[in-house]
Amino acid sequence: LPRTTLSNRFRGTHSPRTAHITQQLLSPDQEVFLTAWFRREEKSGSAPSGEEVRRQAHRILLESGN
Repeated sequence: LPRTTLSNRFRGTHSPRTAHITQQLLSPDQEVFLTAWFRREEKSGSAPSGEEVRRQAHRILLESGN
């Protein structure tokens, strides 16, 4: 672990991932679900386009009531 990382954490700053968690539309669990879907699609030989990933993310949000 770099010294700057330890220093920053000691001062109470957050990692880039956790610093913006409240700005994310998908929860961490939803992101895991989306990633698993993407990987299944990719393994089947059809990597989804950016638009397809956005549509799937939108479906996940709708199913969760967001």
